[in-house]
Amino acid sequence: MNELIWQLDYDFQHEPREKTDQLQEEHLLKHVNYCLRKSPFYSKRFGKSIAEITSLSELSKLGFTTKDDLLQNNDAFLAVPETDIVDTCFTSATVGTTPVNFHLTKSDLDRLTYNERVAFQISGVTREDKMGVCVALERGFMAGLAYFLGGVSLGTHMIRIGGARGLQHIWNLIKTHQPTALIGVPSVLANVALQAIEAGDNPASLKVERILAIGESTRDKQLRLLPSVNRIEQLWNAPIYSTYASTEMSTSFAECLHRQGGHFRPELIYVEIIDEQGNKVEDGEIGEVVVTPLGVQGTPLIRFKTGDMSFIINQKCPCGRTTKRIGPVVGRKAQLLKYKGTNVFPNAIASIVEANSDFFGCFVEAYSAEFGEDRVVATIAATSEKYDLDKLKEEFRAGLRVVPELRIIDKEEFLQKTQPEGKRKRQIFFDLRKGE
Repeated sequence: MNELIWQLDYDFQHEPREKTDQLQEEHLLKHVNYCLRKSPFYSKRFGKSIAEITSLSELSKLGFTTKDDLLQNNDAFLAVPETDIVDTCFTSATVGTTPVNFHLTKSDLDRLTYNERVAFQISGVTREDKMGVCVALERGFMAGLAYFLGGVSLGTHMIRIGGARGLQHIWNLIKTHQPTALIGVPSVLANVALQAIEAGDNPASLKVERILAIGESTRDKQLRLLPSVNRIEQLWNAPIYSTYASTEMSTSFAECLHRQGGHFRPELIYVEIIDEQGNKVEDGEIGEVVVTPLGVQGTPLIRFKTGDMSFIINQKCPCGRTTKRIGPVVGRKAQLLKYKGTNVFPNAIASIVEANSDFFGCFVEAYSAEFGEDRVVATIAATSEKYDLDKLKEEFRAGLRVVPELRIIDKEEFLQKTQPEGKRKRQIFFDLRKGE
């Protein structure tokens, strides 16, 4: 590719928006035309009909790239000779046992390192910190690799705790190494804290100054901290900073110290929010997040539909950065449930349960019902034999206006269902609807 935008000596977070937008458009066009020339998938899709685009207005001609495209044509996305590949990452989107591969060049690894270094800086991490990485670095996952490389580049002391060897193992390493910052999945860190408390320890007494949350939303549409996340902050006596990223994005949106949405990375990614018809929505409106990661060489993408539902915040941030921000992910497009006349996402149900100290956690099952609605069952693990189910129902009515069907199981059965062996993320939604 031509000069990579993220290698320029340029402050993307504080420069005038007009200057940043112009530079982003130039490099977006370079990236798209690189894909049209070098990627077998895009070359075949468009053939001679679109050999090049010369303006942003032509981007819509290219349609969208989907997860099915990646699953069915994975090798055809490789845009460089195989000898240029230095690393391969795997996504968690699988069919059977076949992962989706993302091949990285040396430049892609450098880009990933830069991405996470700046993301950490936005969230206030410095070289004076000691960071506990409660995320798997093995099995080809990009996330743990990115965090480690970014932290090392920043000069931060990185403690590779991992995330798949059990709650007690994670707690023992945190207790031993005393990190000042943690990065991990909020629900996992909540369970680590609860298990430590059961054993007589006190996570709140440690000197953890911040928690960087991955994989789960921490705020609602109004940017209010979710009740379940507020509880996690109390358990650790530390503020939580949300991040939003994925393997396909190869980019992190990090919250600054004001924690009002993830700051855009104009040097790394182009973002669109679309409606059901594929049209852009106005800033502030919820729609599906579509991304074009810039400067990726090995497995480049154009207009990738993430399936995540969110919105753009186009208001000046108190931190002084000029970039737009992305709001919390309110749910997955495919997981939207229609229950008793109300639209609800499974994570909203789980968040209400997790905010109640009587309960350990929750997973949601959806079944087909009559008249286009869904039957929604929330299966809940209680922390003890004494719990107030009526109080929980009132919390559902206040937060969602509806109460799902409730089923109580023990903690061990809950963990087996939601955190199966070999999975890096917990599973809290099981779609059992006909035809889904």
